[in-house]
Amino acid sequence: MRRSLVILIAMLCVFFGSTEIMAKQRAPVKFFMSLNAKEEAGGFDQPYSLFLNEHNKQLIVSDTGKNRLLFFDARQDDFKFLEEFDANGAMFHPVGVVQDHHGKLYVTERGKNGVTIYDRNTNSKDVLALEGISDNIPTNLAMDMKGNLYVLERGYKRILVFDPELQLKSQISVSGQTSTYFSDMAVDKNGRIYALETLSGKIYVFDSQGKLINKFGKIGKDFDFPTSIALDPHGNIYVVDQHKHKVLVFNSQGVFQWEFGQFGWKEGSLYFPTYIFIDSSNRIFILERYINRIQIFAPIYRKTL
Repeated sequence: MRRSLVILIAMLCVFFGSTEIMAKQRAPVKFFMSLNAKEEAGGFDQPYSLFLNEHNKQLIVSDTGKNRLLFFDARQDDFKFLEEFDANGAMFHPVGVVQDHHGKLYVTERGKNGVTIYDRNTNSKDVLALEGISDNIPTNLAMDMKGNLYVLERGYKRILVFDPELQLKSQISVSGQTSTYFSDMAVDKNGRIYALETLSGKIYVFDSQGKLINKFGKIGKDFDFPTSIALDPHGNIYVVDQHKHKVLVFNSQGVFQWEFGQFGWKEGSLYFPTYIFIDSSNRIFILERYINRIQIFAPIYRKTL
């Protein structure tokens, strides 16, 4: 009887395996390349976030330590370096960055209570001031397909939504919970907002009107220390877990699907990853701020551009 039980358990392990083993087997992504700007721009210094403008196909990196933005050509998979922009030395530790269809840059900078708007077409600068709305320093930014701007306030655990004319549309938050904070956010093509809460390991999903429609995740069970969130073109949710050195993937309902990544310094491994972004071509950009590296992963089935 005991021998039969051992055989049965062995068979189950073969056919089903542990969650970790199955996740590794099923992960349909592979390392593609590392983004490099050493020769043209002296390399990265604490890259905080990035944004890919689907209109002009330019990748923009907020290179916080060197007070600048770096631009790369994303039309092909070689990501040729284009230029750097520091607003003639006026930019200070850029954090979040997005760009609208007209080319205007929206940037949050450390210590500044507002969003700086750079219009390079007219060589002008403006500020979306948050006085009267908030006395908190904004961090991450997002922009949806309609041009709505999303501003994350970590301290207040709140997301401010502005329309394309920069009029405040709504304020999204979780009522009665202020002991923790939102660390990152993502917006899907239907206007649903996904907010990540690092300390509780929870992901909140809001509809386009700001109503909470789903939440999932738990620290110590699903995550160790999640820091960033992104959505692929199919609606899957990707979460960077800095202490696991992995990316965990969930479907649109919050059900775990697979994971990828392992601790290490070599290309294809992850060393305390801090930020993730996914473009419409399903290229996955992962920032490792502490070693000044940006790696790009892609689905196994994806064709090279």
